[in-house]
Amino acid sequence: MPDSEDHDGGGIDGQAQEQERPLRWAPGELSPQQRISASLPEAEQSAQPGEPFSPPSPGQPLPSWERLEEVGFWRALFLTIKETLFEPSRTFAQTPREINLSRPLMFALLLRMATAMVGILAQVLWQALSPSRQTLLQQALERMGLGELISPGMQLAILILLAIVLIPFFTIFWLFVWSGLQHMILLLIGGAHHGYETTFRTYSYVWGAAAILGWLIGPIWAIVCAIIGLSRSQDTSIGKAAAAVLLPYLLCCCCLTAAIQGLLSLVPTLSSLQDLGGLSSLASLAIFAM
Repeated sequence: MPDSEDHDGGGIDGQAQEQERPLRWAPGELSPQQRISASLPEAEQSAQPGEPFSPPSPGQPLPSWERLEEVGFWRALFLTIKETLFEPSRTFAQTPREINLSRPLMFALLLRMATAMVGILAQVLWQALSPSRQTLLQQALERMGLGELISPGMQLAILILLAIVLIPFFTIFWLFVWSGLQHMILLLIGGAHHGYETTFRTYSYVWGAAAILGWLIGPIWAIVCAIIGLSRSQDTSIGKAAAAVLLPYLLCCCCLTAAIQGLLSLVPTLSSLQDLGGLSSLASLAIFAM
């Protein structure tokens, strides 16, 4: 009897020891805790216990002008010019798709005003170095018989006033109308995968940055950057973006040709054209200021 009791007691003690013994896993097998850890992202595995896990943030919005407070005014200005003119593919792939259009509009207005002022100063310097040559404004005033009544200082004031009044109005009008034409064409050919504000933002940055390249290189470079930028910001093909950028120019050329032909048919003699010389000079001045 004692032997059987000892045997039974030993069996109970052995079962208890087996229950208390920690589980062991084969060398090539992972424990459930290791399987869970292996399935987690590396960033979450590296987080310290008790610290909240924050997923990595996406790429910074571009151009840098969209982060004006963070980057700073002058640095954001120069970075945006560089990103827009020389890195349009990467820049407009990360452009925001927000409704707020104040940032791109302010950028275009700032650069267009600055380049217009530089053009006015160049006109004044040209007149100072070559007194025999007349500026566009002087030619217009001479044809209207006002050349002797307005002093050179007053002429400079008129130029600055024209720039301050006309350029903001023309810039705002041009940006909204021209980007509207581009977006309408994208809608017609199935290339608009985002809203009008995306097209407006792309064209505003391109048209504003291209102003620093001058009237000869700037328009050509702006067309190239606008095609690349629209293809990335609207997630469409290069062909559809090129159609949206180039067709408005073709439409304007056709309208301008028709207008010139209609005007020539209404003017009977060349002397009438000479009477319009002052107005044409003022129009040329306005175009130069733009």
